[in-house]
Amino acid sequence: MTTKTRAKYIVDGKGRRTAIVLPIGEFDAMVRELEDLRDAQYVDEAEASSQGFVGLNELQKSLLKKAS
Repeated sequence: MTTKTRAKYIVDGKGRRTAIVLPIGEFDAMVRELEDLRDAQYVDEAEASSQGFVGLNELQKSLLKKAS
């Protein structure tokens, strides 16, 4: 996400930035992007620790056999 942010800063008595105010649309877009990045990280971690992939059909068949 590369957009020009229309941020406003809140500063303390010494002029140091202490907070930021963003338009809600920009904030929502940032949150969505962070969530997407977190999801991608979870997928990467799952793939790295995976001992093999089982397709949905194979999983369903296996579970049905165990239930019988």
